[in-house]
Amino acid sequence: MEKVSMPFTYNFWTSRPLDRGDITYLSAYLIGDTVSWSELGPKGGGRYAIGVERSLRWLGSDLDMTNYSFDIRRYLPLGKRTVLAIRGMGAASLGRDNMIYYLGGIDTLRGYGYEELRGSRAVLLNVEVRAPLIEEIRFGWPVPWSLGGIKGVCFMDAGSAWFAGERPTFWRIEGRKLELVDLASSVGVGLRMNVGIFALHMDFAWRTNLVHIEPGPIFHFGLGGEF
Repeated sequence: MEKVSMPFTYNFWTSRPLDRGDITYLSAYLIGDTVSWSELGPKGGGRYAIGVERSLRWLGSDLDMTNYSFDIRRYLPLGKRTVLAIRGMGAASLGRDNMIYYLGGIDTLRGYGYEELRGSRAVLLNVEVRAPLIEEIRFGWPVPWSLGGIKGVCFMDAGSAWFAGERPTFWRIEGRKLELVDLASSVGVGLRMNVGIFALHMDFAWRTNLVHIEPGPIFHFGLGGEF
């Protein structure tokens, strides 16, 4: 069984100046994994991780916080080789001190700068349709080599991060119009390409509030696996 990793990057906010210190956690997670795989990645099933972490002063921790998190993923086949991938995540840090979560960039919220959104609470939703485009391209010079497993993706991301005491308004409805307010969102397209042991990600994302789409895509490039 594989533990589902949280892609939020984080730092700490402390209630008092602290140049250095120790933090000790006791954590508990409920984890499940029923994902089935193909050569192109997950093709069905799902996985989840729901957890709580508590810093422990009696074990020498200098920070006082309790962190809650969830990561739920689902893969739905839309055809023989096309997959709808959905990921919902959330995290909250409570206590005298707080963990700070960041959103933005190719691993979390595309269309936004790396770590552009931050807060002690965060939510994230990613929806992707993945389909193979090219099975394999073979080259004969200067040595035989190939590019394989090129996939196309269409996606929508939405997320928000805020601090304790703030009251974000995720959306508002006027008549038949739904408009996102404090929920950052984007739509886009991209490519996934396997080059040896590396997986290249190239995405073009447009910011949107579901009423308007901002002009000019933001390009993201990265290495690594998919959610």
